[in-house]
Amino acid sequence: MKLPYIADLHCHPSFKPANGGGDGGMLDPIPSSDACQKLGVLNIFGLTNSIVTRSQTHLSAAKTGNVRLMFASLMAPERPFFDLRNVANLVLGKQKEKYLAQCITGFSASRVNALIREVRTPEHPVAYFDDLQAEYAYCLKHAKAGVFAFGEDYEHVATLLGEPDTVVFIPTIEGAHNLTRFKTYGDLDAALAELEYPHSFFTEQLKEFRENIQTMKRWGDGKHAPLFVTLNHHFWNLMGGHARTFRGFIGGFGVNQAHKKYGKVGLTGLGKEVIQLLLSRENGRRVLIDVKHLSVPARKQFYGLWKQYREQNDLFPIVCSHAAYNGLQCLADERLKEDIDRYNEQSFINRWGINLTDEDVYFIHASRGLIGLILHEDRISGDLGKMYIKAYREAGDTDALRDSYVRLLMANLFGMVKAINNASAWDVFCIGSDFDGLVNDLDIYPDYGAMEMLTTHIRQFLHRPLSIPEENLDKETIKHLMFGMDPDELVAKLMYKNVDAFLQRYYNVAYLEGAQIPVPLEEPV
Repeated sequence: MKLPYIADLHCHPSFKPANGGGDGGMLDPIPSSDACQKLGVLNIFGLTNSIVTRSQTHLSAAKTGNVRLMFASLMAPERPFFDLRNVANLVLGKQKEKYLAQCITGFSASRVNALIREVRTPEHPVAYFDDLQAEYAYCLKHAKAGVFAFGEDYEHVATLLGEPDTVVFIPTIEGAHNLTRFKTYGDLDAALAELEYPHSFFTEQLKEFRENIQTMKRWGDGKHAPLFVTLNHHFWNLMGGHARTFRGFIGGFGVNQAHKKYGKVGLTGLGKEVIQLLLSRENGRRVLIDVKHLSVPARKQFYGLWKQYREQNDLFPIVCSHAAYNGLQCLADERLKEDIDRYNEQSFINRWGINLTDEDVYFIHASRGLIGLILHEDRISGDLGKMYIKAYREAGDTDALRDSYVRLLMANLFGMVKAINNASAWDVFCIGSDFDGLVNDLDIYPDYGAMEMLTTHIRQFLHRPLSIPEENLDKETIKHLMFGMDPDELVAKLMYKNVDAFLQRYYNVAYLEGAQIPVPLEEPV
């Protein structure tokens, strides 16, 4: 059964091309940078082994894999990613440091050199919002009738999808750092106290955010305003705490996420103001909030804000655009106070705080939001899951490797369905691949060209489930959690129907610009 199309809630089709120095790249594949070969023996550290260095979302692959609706996440490169710690600099040296950045990002040498100069010059301004505007303009420049186009609302998206081969972009943004500028690189380290009124830095930044958000909401005469913004990303951006993402050499010695500090921080006063500006309809279309990358305390506070809006009969859906499940029941779990490697040592799935708990799933479900299932090996698997993958990969057992990936994906998915334990849980989930977002791919499904194959394998699993004893999901439990629904219908929900229903409900002028739409919701536990 061929689906009419496949939707992806989170991807980065313009990130590499817009920073690559050329005019191509969105249509055709971008190979790994020549800089990867120049790293030489340094790859014994595995510096690039866990990140895809070629492009994944180019439109030729999308056509092969039937991916025709992309929530295209625009994103200015975060400068701390190019500001390696002293240990990394010592190991790499200045030239190899540049090669590493080129290899991992796929950016041009001139772009990487410019970014490194910025972080090496403390007084240099950081114009994140200008980078964001440039990426949006790049997409507009390369839009081509019959190839790809920006959607404007649900009806427009449906019309475009009715045209053969046209790929539809719905713009989103990853990280609120994109919505401001800093006078100097040093301003990125502004103290928490300065982010509360009446400090001058707070008022200056709030003015910058207010003006830039209004500008962003006017893109395409207001019709290209992003549908949602991921508030945080990998590094401190003044909004509030962020979750730890990097492990291994890069996480331990390469970049400084300061996770021990910011992983315990909630939303700042500035972050709360920015949320209100995004959700406001007085400055243009409402822009929804994506909770991915928020620290655990920040997520708890955000759900409190959601309740306040609901009490005022102003309802909005919560999005987690590229997610996995950590198997923990609530955000108060002691293990979420700090992400440490030993939590994953005997675990099939990843237990870190960046992944969703049952409590997160309750709120997203209650808000009639969306959870995009990420296709990122590091995010969906703990060390036990990785051990299986490594063994099958080294043995060249492709069938067993495929089954391992499918079991991991389904362990994450059914764990979240089990948290709701109701057929309505199946209305929440979709795919949020994070392709071209510097991910560690699932070897069997490396890019968009493999999405129909992934669809087939999920369908086969639902028709004939594989037991997942590591997560207490035997075949009978899995069948129960399907609640008597047809496997083909569940596949359709996951691959496009839930996204279609979400857009029909919220991606329209009546909701984004005008009337509030009350929706009866259950109270999260």
